[in-house]
Amino acid sequence: MAQSTNAQYHHFVPQFLLQNFSHPYDPPRKPGQKSKRPKRKYKKGMYPGDRVLRNVDLSADPPVICEKSIKRILGNTDMYRDTSQPTPKQQQHIEEMFSKFESSASIIFRKITKSFEQHERGLWLTRAERNVIRKFLFILKYRGSTFHRRFYHENRESYEAEDRELLNDYMQAKGFLRPIDVWFDNLKTIMELEMDPEKQWINELPKKMFPMDAEWFIYHVEGSYMAICTPAEANDEFILTDNSYSIFEGPNCFGTDEVTGKVEGTGWVALHEFAPISPKLMIVLRSFLFPSPLEDEVAAVKSSRDKFRFEAYENVFNTPLQSILGDLPVRKASNNYSKIWYGIYQSSIKKKKEPSRITGGIAK
Repeated sequence: MAQSTNAQYHHFVPQFLLQNFSHPYDPPRKPGQKSKRPKRKYKKGMYPGDRVLRNVDLSADPPVICEKSIKRILGNTDMYRDTSQPTPKQQQHIEEMFSKFESSASIIFRKITKSFEQHERGLWLTRAERNVIRKFLFILKYRGSTFHRRFYHENRESYEAEDRELLNDYMQAKGFLRPIDVWFDNLKTIMELEMDPEKQWINELPKKMFPMDAEWFIYHVEGSYMAICTPAEANDEFILTDNSYSIFEGPNCFGTDEVTGKVEGTGWVALHEFAPISPKLMIVLRSFLFPSPLEDEVAAVKSSRDKFRFEAYENVFNTPLQSILGDLPVRKASNNYSKIWYGIYQSSIKKKKEPSRITGGIAK
C-alpha cells in the first residue's frame, strides 16, 4: 500500500500507558560543560524534560540501552489509515475512534494506579468500567503489529492466515474488498459494542463482525477473571515489549501449513494473559478453567467447569490442567449483588437499578 504524503505515526500502545513507564529526558552534559541549554534541540528530536523510555536496541551488536521519545515508540506509520475513504480526515476515522476510546479508558486506569499509589486495600469498579477494561485489553492485542501484518492486504489472494477460507467466504458475503477492511470493521464494531447486563450482546456480536474473531472476543471477556498484580520484590519492575499485550501462559500446538509451508499455531489455551499498565502493576486474566473453591460448592457450577475443562484442555492435550502460575495468589473479585452463605455464593436480585460494583485487591 502506498504511503500517504500526510503520513501520521500511529501508536499500537497508547501514550497514556507509555507515560506510566517514562521519565523526563535529561541529556548528559558534555565534558567541561557547566550548564545545560534547555532551548537547544538535542539528538533524536528530544528536548530536556520530554517524556522518554529506556529502550533496548536489538539492532546493535551487542544490544544497547538507549532512550526514545514516547511519541515515536511502539507504533508505526499509518497503521490505521483507511485509504478507501475519500479525504485525509475520513481516512483517520479508526485512529480518531481509538483516541476517544483511550480517553475514557485512561480515566479508569488512572483510578487503578492511584489506588495502588495510595496503598488502598481494595479497588471498586462498576460493571461498566470493568467492561471498558475488558474491551480495551482485547483492543490492545487486536490492534497490534501481529494483527496489522495479518490483515494488511489489498486483496483476498494475498491473505495467508489459517482462517483464509472462512475470511474469504465472509468477505464475499459482506461485500468487503480487502482483508484490512475487515480488520477496521472489527475494531470499530468492538469499540462501539454495548455490553448489556443480560449479555444479549454475546448472541449479536457474531452477526456484526468476522465470527471467528467475535467468538475470540467473547471468550476473552467471559472466559477469565481479572486480577491486579505487583512484583513480589520491591526492586523488580514490569517491562513493555512490542507484543506485551499478546503474551499468554498455557499450552499450544504447532503444525505445518500444507499450502504455505509455514509453521503455525494449531491450538492453544490461554490460562493466563497479561497486560502491564505500569512498572509496578500488571493486569492478569486468569482462566475460569481453574477450580474456584467457593463457586464449586455449587454442584452444577463445578460440573459445568469440570466438563468444559475436559473438553477444552484435558481431552485436547491428554493431560490434567497444568500451569506454571497455578499457585498465583489471586482470587476472583467480589461484587455487591452476591453474598457468601454457608460457604456458598448466593446471588441476590436488586429491586432498583444500581450500578453493579466489583472489588478486589492487589496481589504480589
